[in-house]
Amino acid sequence: RVLRASAGAPVPCILRSLLYVTVQGAGGSVTQARWVLNEAVVFRVTAPASTRLELVVDEHLVNVLRADGVIVSTPTGSTAYSTAAGGPMVVPSTPCIIITPVASRALSCRSIVVADTSAVEIRIPHTTRSLCRLSFDGKLDADLEPGAVVRFTTSAWLLPTVSAGPLDLDWYNRINMKLFWNKRTEQLPG
Repeated sequence: RVLRASAGAPVPCILRSLLYVTVQGAGGSVTQARWVLNEAVVFRVTAPASTRLELVVDEHLVNVLRADGVIVSTPTGSTAYSTAAGGPMVVPSTPCIIITPVASRALSCRSIVVADTSAVEIRIPHTTRSLCRLSFDGKLDADLEPGAVVRFTTSAWLLPTVSAGPLDLDWYNRINMKLFWNKRTEQLPG
């Protein structure tokens, strides 16, 4: 986790995970395949009502989400759209995948964190009430027809990024500085 600069001084870096995302159409063939650094989002686009999305982890049906969408993110992407939707902030060196529902109809429907060795699928059931789309890192939308399956696995390749400090210290400093994490303004006495 430390590179050497040309002057020989150590340069700290963090190895960030990537997600490999594939879209399998209703016919069974793979129609899209992309790597994402932050997140991929499955979201409804037409009906004013929430959509139904089946969440499958390691080939087990975990939940049928009734929501506006679902965010599947890496630890790097956890502090972006996922946190805004109520998901956890996860240190980049943590080996995991974060799954966060967007505007769920059920108050009990919360974000979950699964091992980076898990295979996560979002299935678009034939009974869904609205058309869905998929965005990759906020770009390159793809239409999802009923019967489509979006599969997420952690890439075998890691992305080294230069850090201002050792291991995750830079991450903690940045969330404190940019998000004012757990900061409050003290009231002046009387």
